[in-house]
Amino acid sequence: MLRRFHLKLVLYVLSAICSIVILLTLGVSYIQAVYLTTPVRNQNIGIPVGLSYQDITLTTADGLKISGWYIAGTRPDAIVLVHGIHANRTYLLPQARLLSEAGYHVLLIDLRGHGNSEGNLMTYGYSEALDVAATIDYALVLPEVEQIAVVGHSLGAAAAVRAAATDDRVKAIVIQSSYSSLSQAIDDSFEVFSIFPKWPFAPLIVSLAELRTGFEIGQVSSCYDLATMLPPPGFHYS
Repeated sequence: MLRRFHLKLVLYVLSAICSIVILLTLGVSYIQAVYLTTPVRNQNIGIPVGLSYQDITLTTADGLKISGWYIAGTRPDAIVLVHGIHANRTYLLPQARLLSEAGYHVLLIDLRGHGNSEGNLMTYGYSEALDVAATIDYALVLPEVEQIAVVGHSLGAAAAVRAAATDDRVKAIVIQSSYSSLSQAIDDSFEVFSIFPKWPFAPLIVSLAELRTGFEIGQVSSCYDLATMLPPPGFHYS
């Protein structure tokens, strides 16, 4: 009888320990998922000194307000500049100055959750493509703009490719320092951005992040979008 009691006690303790470990694993994994899907909002923006600009506010297809600048040019071509993770439109001002001096119309935006734009989630290009699309809509309503290109850096490049994959109004894309696919990026660098080992945490954290953001990581794949994109006449890859 005593032996049976001891066995039940051991089983109870082991069960309790397993439950605690599972709960702790879920808890820390969710915290990590929140960290990886929450942008660091940098609102140190200032003004583009020396450039004649206009503040613009755009509304995306899912109802978010996106802040940006429009710098008018002299050519019929406009270029949208899209920044990377945890940055804002100011980071691409050096490129904007060069393009403006060359006569291009230039639009710089804060992606959702960044700078002065609305939103609090980061989806690594999935929903950010709507921010790019809203900028394209704005630019092509302007009578002085006839065609448009998009230059994206990192997160901005992934968003630009995803937007262009379904919008043949984009005549050229420049991709800077981006990832070929989100799945590959996670596989290559999970342990760089996480304090936990890839196994067993990566699949769990990814699942929780997908649940939180409402998209699947396989839906962000620039290499697939580029490979299957039907480019309009005059489209250029760079």
